[in-house]
Amino acid sequence: MKKILVVMSTLYNGGAERSLVNFLNELPQDKYEIDLLLFKREGMFMKQLPSYVKVLDTPKELKQLYGSVKKAGVLMPVKVIGTAAATALTKNSREKRGFRWKYFYGPRIPQMKEKYDLAIAYISGEILYFVDEKVNADEKIVWIHNDYVSAMHPKKYDYSHLKNMSKIVSISDSCVDILKQVFPEFADKVYCLPNLTSSTVLQKRAEEFYPQEYDKNGINILSIGRLHDQKGFDMAIRAAKIMKEQKKVFKWFVIGTGELKEELTKQIQAADVADCFILLGARENPYPYIKNCTVFIQPSRYEGKSVVLDEAKILAVPIVATAYPTVGDQLQDKVEGMVVPMNPEGIAQGLTAMLEDEKMGAKTESNMEISGILRDQAFKLFRGTIDFLHGSSGAVGNEKEDVLLIGDDVVNQTIPLILCAEEDVEGNHGATIGKLDESMLFYLGSRGISKEEAERIIAKAKIDTLCSLIPDEAVRKEVEVYHGGL
Repeated sequence: MKKILVVMSTLYNGGAERSLVNFLNELPQDKYEIDLLLFKREGMFMKQLPSYVKVLDTPKELKQLYGSVKKAGVLMPVKVIGTAAATALTKNSREKRGFRWKYFYGPRIPQMKEKYDLAIAYISGEILYFVDEKVNADEKIVWIHNDYVSAMHPKKYDYSHLKNMSKIVSISDSCVDILKQVFPEFADKVYCLPNLTSSTVLQKRAEEFYPQEYDKNGINILSIGRLHDQKGFDMAIRAAKIMKEQKKVFKWFVIGTGELKEELTKQIQAADVADCFILLGARENPYPYIKNCTVFIQPSRYEGKSVVLDEAKILAVPIVATAYPTVGDQLQDKVEGMVVPMNPEGIAQGLTAMLEDEKMGAKTESNMEISGILRDQAFKLFRGTIDFLHGSSGAVGNEKEDVLLIGDDVVNQTIPLILCAEEDVEGNHGATIGKLDESMLFYLGSRGISKEEAERIIAKAKIDTLCSLIPDEAVRKEVEVYHGGL
């Protein structure tokens, strides 16, 4: 059984935190012994951790340096002077932390004694530096959850640590491309692994309650994110002001916490939108808020691959997002939602258009095609949902599944769901699931081809057919190399 260490800052609030919890819940407990180290052993997602994950006690040095000044103890001078020196050096918060770690924090933090097969820094910055310098592991991986350039990561502090990572993982194709441009020498170890979102769990939790803050008969706009400059809530406040001045009646709710709470509260008061722009703070279960909102709006300046945007798509709510550099990885304008200019006027105009278009989704078409092969004790669950929302008259939704079962030890489950809140729509589900034809196996066997070889040939032919449909040549070649051993 392999021993894994995962290092994270906290589990309090944010997309990366939710993604980590989902990731840990997907790791098979019979294959891995998993330790989790948090710089701050706290957060609303703590209770969602699987029972087989061991949460380590945070070393006292980390508690002192990353806790309050009052609890810094003997390391208080290091904390105070290090922070002051870093602040004097630069206004870039990520660069501040890089400087502070290199010259003040890092030298005071001891090595971990335990040896691991794999250590994962689930975010970059100081978590990366800690895993590189303080953890003894055969392999080390770092996750970078946003656009490296737009987020202004400090290359001069990150480089030496990224150099020592076995793999560098980011969460979208665009983010991977950006990393390869910034670090071409690391291109062969940069991989894409999107944040994990369990649609089954998400949809179940979305039904737990109806938000008491919502007006059942009114317009409820929702945004979710840390109260940080990245998330663009200052632009959202000004957009709310524009909409209010245009006599629009709505409530705009924001779920999240962060260092800008006080500043944003002042901006809300100054814009005279306190009656319609409401900071809700953190919510352990945000999914009923997403499911029941009129429109979900993401006013970000930059993202990697937004967890909450995927969640909004799964829960089938109307989406508006600003045109940040990587938005195209998740949202096609006028197809999956609306992409608007990254300014208050663009946000206000987009929201107004979405709210006034009662026929959004009319005469659209959605096609889900699932095709593959199961062998060697494989398990597959397909849970497909087509949701014809009000206003989608004339829309068509299709689910088509084609699965080949090789062996008696595979498990295939299919749970299709078609929901309808509109007239004149068409929803279809079809499935072809079965084993290899015995007559074909007999025919091949009569020509000296064993059952195992026949299975390999047919499986490869099926995958080759799917590969031919991949429009991107580079991706197609990667898949061909991957399945070349079949």
